[in-house]
Amino acid sequence: MNENVKAFVQDLLDKPPADLAAALSKNPDLRVDYFREFDLENSPHPNNIQDAKDGLPELIRRASLGQTITFSEFVEFLGRGNKRQVNGRTINPIATLCITQGLPPLWTLLVTADTGLPPGFWREHSDSEKARRQDECFAFYGATREPEGGAVDTCAECNTVRTPSGACMC
Repeated sequence: MNENVKAFVQDLLDKPPADLAAALSKNPDLRVDYFREFDLENSPHPNNIQDAKDGLPELIRRASLGQTITFSEFVEFLGRGNKRQVNGRTINPIATLCITQGLPPLWTLLVTADTGLPPGFWREHSDSEKARRQDECFAFYGATREPEGGAVDTCAECNTVRTPSGACMC
């Protein structure tokens, strides 16, 4: 495993966000499994590594537009998977790819539809830190955050309010 990835995961395990800390306290064996999710060569979940590789160009595209992507949209983009099961097994390989390829924290662009922010289980502790890390992604690609709702905030087909990423769920 890449040394920068090892350091990233170790730091995360040493100072976990509250949700991860709670999960680790309930299941101490999770530390080993969680660490392995970042290992692209020896992962117990090779399909998730392929999903990360397939999804990375879309995350880069979204970053260059100043947009995020919901978990549901990400699964729809991949064309496989369960919208309710996008979790660390999917996101941790994305973090590994970002770290090893010198990319910004693109994993922060995967968001919940209700908040437009990543869930607390990942690396960033506060909402302001999550937003700052998203802005870091946008700036890396010369973009700024698309205003909430974007230029058009309703879908012309179904007249519903768009998701935080600007896409319609119809």
